[in-house]
Amino acid sequence: WLYATGLRTAELCAAKCGDLEAVDYIDATGAQRVGWILNVIGKGTKHRGVVVPSSLVDELQQHLAQYDRASVTDETNQDLAILADLDNEDQTKAQSGWTPSGLYKAMKRVMQSAATTLDGPNAERLMAASTHWLRHSHASHGLNSGAVSMMVARQNMGHSSLNTLSEYLTTERDVAIREIEKFAGGD
Repeated sequence: WLYATGLRTAELCAAKCGDLEAVDYIDATGAQRVGWILNVIGKGTKHRGVVVPSSLVDELQQHLAQYDRASVTDETNQDLAILADLDNEDQTKAQSGWTPSGLYKAMKRVMQSAATTLDGPNAERLMAASTHWLRHSHASHGLNSGAVSMMVARQNMGHSSLNTLSEYLTTERDVAIREIEKFAGGD
């Protein structure tokens, strides 16, 4: 969820199924589809709609079905945390899901465990990775691949200025310099 949406950890932990909104849209082939918007309250209590990949909502729906829960949009799930721990016997904790610090610590453990399978700079990067790193990766990978526009990245990240996103384009700048240097015979 962090990587796919660019949400802040606190925003994701606060997100409830009732914050998801199914919206009709026209895809690239002209077919009508259903997409998803997650309505969040970000920094400064600013409201924004973050586009959520349908595959994430499908996974959430499958998870709910494993516990005989109604659909994501069902009224009985309105207050259920998107990251609800439905295995937890304490229903209050199950409903509320993760805390930001708990999610941060869990992600650090996952990243550090993955890092032990690697050597070199990739291992070092994973050892340092965090929930915020996933948020930055969302913007960097989306922008640098051309899959996400500046406008969409700005909306998902909750930045008020496009200038704030410039830091995510460093990789693209480096690639451009290397390509021109190679083209011009510099490398």
